[in-house]
Amino acid sequence: LAMAFWAGVDLCDMEFVQFHPTILNTGKSPAFLISETVRGEGGILRNSDGEPFMEGIHPMRDLAPRDVVSRAIVEQQRRGPVFLDIRHKEGEFLRRRFPAIYGECLESGFRMEEDLLPVSPAAHYMCGGIKTNLHGETSLPGLFALGECACTGVHGANRMASNSLLECVVFSEMAYERVKGMDLSDVGEAPLVREVELVEIPAVAVRRSHLQDLMWDYAGINRSVFSLNQALSEINVLEEVMEELWMMGLDPALVELSNMVTVARLITQAALTRKESRGTHHVSDYPETDDENWRKHIIFSGSRIRLEDHAG
Repeated sequence: LAMAFWAGVDLCDMEFVQFHPTILNTGKSPAFLISETVRGEGGILRNSDGEPFMEGIHPMRDLAPRDVVSRAIVEQQRRGPVFLDIRHKEGEFLRRRFPAIYGECLESGFRMEEDLLPVSPAAHYMCGGIKTNLHGETSLPGLFALGECACTGVHGANRMASNSLLECVVFSEMAYERVKGMDLSDVGEAPLVREVELVEIPAVAVRRSHLQDLMWDYAGINRSVFSLNQALSEINVLEEVMEELWMMGLDPALVELSNMVTVARLITQAALTRKESRGTHHVSDYPETDDENWRKHIIFSGSRIRLEDHAG
């Protein structure tokens, strides 16, 4: 996404970052995701007092949309840990129904049929991305985007489970149909400019962790105008620090961090621009959805931001 942005390619809907409500909260990185299917089999979310808390929050209770469940869990976590309870099912059933989840829980010291599973939300999917048409074409001629990096429009403000796989299947075929009809005879190869020696800069890992923390705290599940401005302020400081890190040499981890900072800025700027709550974007200053004024896409075209009416 960052490379596309710096190449001047249009990016769209960057404020819509989906959080999955239930990762196994053991501190492991990357975290292990516990699918909604566990709640579909009757798994119940409980707070630190052992009480179920989704009753009264949403008619679908524990199977409410991901953004609703994620916000409810974060609210409960202010008072203590949150757990997923599937202990009413027998171990043999759970082993057969959820072999990967059961195995991961066991490896982490939990038996699903005996133990409460500590869970927490985590960033899961970017609903926005590089703006494309139905053939995967971007605003830069010859550049196609597919998968999670693309914003085809099919996910709107809140992707439905498994739709990303369908999107890849459908749009890859559409892109193929467009590419196979193109004349590629004059496409050359870019020469290697020069080789550079890679270095390892220990400070990069610390800055990466700081970026992840500040985005979780200020631009994550629960947002406010104040918190988003705080995120932007800290991103500005981080960019200044990174200018010094670049003087130490070329570290692949620093390149990745630079791209992460760019994406973080785009997410935050888009979130500040949208004066409403919609789908995965919930901001306390504007808690309601405003179709009259904000049924629009926020588009980044280089350094310029523009609004585009929703086609539907």
